[in-house]
Amino acid sequence: MNDDPISLKMSRLNSFIGDYLTESRCFNVSFCVWAFVMLTLPFTTFFMWPSAVILCFAMFLESDWQGKALNFRANFGVPYGLFLILIYLIPMTGILYSSNKNVALAEFECYMWLPLAPIFLLTTSNRLLTFKHIALLLKIYTVSVVTLTILYFAVGIVRSIHYHDTVYLYYSHFSFLRHPTYATLYATFAFILILDYIYKCQNTLSKPRYILLYVVEFILAFGIFCTYSRAGIIIFFIVLCVWGVYIFRTYPRRWKRVLLLFAAIASAFSLLMTTDIMPVNRFAKTKYSVDEKDTADSDKSEARIAIWKTSIAAIRENLPFGVGTGDAFDAIKDKSVERKYDNITERHYNSHNQYLQALLTNGIPGIVLLLLYFSVPLAMSVRLKSIHLFSIFLLLSLNCLFECMFEIRSGVDFFAVMIPLFILRGKFQNDSILL
Repeated sequence: MNDDPISLKMSRLNSFIGDYLTESRCFNVSFCVWAFVMLTLPFTTFFMWPSAVILCFAMFLESDWQGKALNFRANFGVPYGLFLILIYLIPMTGILYSSNKNVALAEFECYMWLPLAPIFLLTTSNRLLTFKHIALLLKIYTVSVVTLTILYFAVGIVRSIHYHDTVYLYYSHFSFLRHPTYATLYATFAFILILDYIYKCQNTLSKPRYILLYVVEFILAFGIFCTYSRAGIIIFFIVLCVWGVYIFRTYPRRWKRVLLLFAAIASAFSLLMTTDIMPVNRFAKTKYSVDEKDTADSDKSEARIAIWKTSIAAIRENLPFGVGTGDAFDAIKDKSVERKYDNITERHYNSHNQYLQALLTNGIPGIVLLLLYFSVPLAMSVRLKSIHLFSIFLLLSLNCLFECMFEIRSGVDFFAVMIPLFILRGKFQNDSILL
């Protein structure tokens, strides 16, 4: 046996290098998959499951479970990562007392990225997944959203000219690959990422690039308007106001530019929302009353309130544990029949409010767990002083007032990925710029 200290050290070094190279190969594969996820996420969720399979395979090949456990703890996996994973347990147990097993299993599958994303991201070593890697992933996401928005405009303009109808630059005809609410969500987040980059790098940006970034911001803002999602536009303004305060306090000498930017956006949106440029002015025609004998098919705001009423009625009858993960649709339909809301009876609606949906499906445990999930980006935004995590919290909590964000893959996958990704980014927030 060779007891030479130098030989022993060389042997350990070779072993470390060999392990690192193996780990690095697996990470390179994983990172390529993550880049593909960020590239395709704004367009479609179709590739999320194949990506998850590859990430699982790479994780098992890497196999350093003890190291992954240590990384998980170091990356705020305890308690925050556990909260992110925990939300999956309640809908999973809700399957046990659900009579509609097929729908319950579909919901079970829809939620899968909620535990997978924090496991994949928070167990990765910081010497592999660095700030530069995270910045690159966010840049890919931003470019993808901008590209998609330009595609929406290109297709909308071509169709409008061809069919002599501006409806193709309006609402779901415009964001034809995404529901308008989710298209607005993705564009809003890309908008604030670019806005943050502009102010952090303003002294180093060349004038052409500086102008180009503002042009891109205009494209995104106008794209948000063209989706004509009332909730999405209101939330965009709320998030924008928060960022206005943040930029004013962080860059006090640039308050004139901040004020000019926000005044221009507010003026343009106010003008567009008070005129008849679009085929239908959804802001001018909003109504907030529902007659049980007339469900007013012409105005979706009334249909949404009718859905909320039926959901609340069903919740009252099924507390404290709800109807089960797969039975929410049937419960809403039954109540809509009682109340003679014909347009709801004929369609397969969820609650159009994630808080009501959580109460309806899983009762008090469901709403408690949902609020715990919301608390993660809020708590981490305070702990890490991260405006991005606070923005995610705003986007999540406000959008959930108008949509079931966790009943659709577009919502689940976005928040499942972004929250742990920005928890990691928060660890490096003082190291470099965002993009």
